[in-house]
Amino acid sequence: MLKKIPFLAIVFLVTPLCSARSADASAPTSPTTVSAYFENDTIFGTDRDYTNGIRFSYASAQVPFASPALTEKVHALIDRIPLVGEGTDDRLFALSFGQNIYTPQDTLNEAYTPDERPYAGLSYLGFALMKRSAWRLSSWEIGLGLVGKYSMAEDTQRLIHEWQGWDQPKGWKHQLKNEPVVQLFYNRKWLLASGENRHGLGVDLIPRVEWGIGNAFTYTGCGAELRFGWHLPKDFGNGHIRPVTETHLPVDTEDPRLKPPLQRMGIHAFVGASGSLVLRNLLLDGNTFADSPSVARDPWAGDFSWGLGLIVHRFKIIYARIHRTREYKAQKDPQSYGAINISYTW
Repeated sequence: MLKKIPFLAIVFLVTPLCSARSADASAPTSPTTVSAYFENDTIFGTDRDYTNGIRFSYASAQVPFASPALTEKVHALIDRIPLVGEGTDDRLFALSFGQNIYTPQDTLNEAYTPDERPYAGLSYLGFALMKRSAWRLSSWEIGLGLVGKYSMAEDTQRLIHEWQGWDQPKGWKHQLKNEPVVQLFYNRKWLLASGENRHGLGVDLIPRVEWGIGNAFTYTGCGAELRFGWHLPKDFGNGHIRPVTETHLPVDTEDPRLKPPLQRMGIHAFVGASGSLVLRNLLLDGNTFADSPSVARDPWAGDFSWGLGLIVHRFKIIYARIHRTREYKAQKDPQSYGAINISYTW
């Protein structure tokens, strides 16, 4: 099954190209965006802590593979959910799935290392209901997942190391035990933009507030992203793998991806920062209902990111570097990792 992952990823990204052939001449009235996220720390020469992440997502006003009647029912449900915006805002649906892998610093040590974070994997599905205006995006997401051997994180890391010719990790027998994960996340973003000048240059600021509650993560936090460049995308930012991160769906037809074919180009730089108060992190605190490895968590966490974004035709391509503060008391050094995000809109 794992050997099919690259094939499935290609299908996930390429399928929309076929359905978009008739839409190239003009901008769609209700666009859809699919995205693929890939994160890894090897760019900084490390293989520890949060060491690998993948995520695939779909975001649209339409529920995938559903009848118009079912989509209308979902829209009616969104209208009844509190804290999602005014009744005239766009009603959106997002589906995501992914896997994160976490390891101690010394993956060649077979012994249990109590001062380093436990081996752990998290595989999950996310279902988000959103409302959006031209300047505000409000999102609720339900996350369902698995931690432990059933997450198949060990299999994924072993496969990646086999492909790269790296030594195999030796301590997965000490990973967290199997546990189902149930989460509820909320996120609100604002798009504060200056108008582009006659050369297409512009800048925008995207602040946000967020919180999550569940047996895996309980936290509250805030952050912001500043973007500047030529033909900025008209969306709610770039982001990296985190809950309710489906922000690439264009707000309006001024987005370069929805303009006539010869105008679908843009480039921008961005910087972002966030901070949060963490009350629960299963991946550090250990299993909820069973004895397991754990470390003393630092209640305050933050990250700083920077990178470049490129619009080519209907693709948005992001490369970022993320620098994260220490997450637990005995962590020797903060962590840094690289991220690539490719999204396609039709």
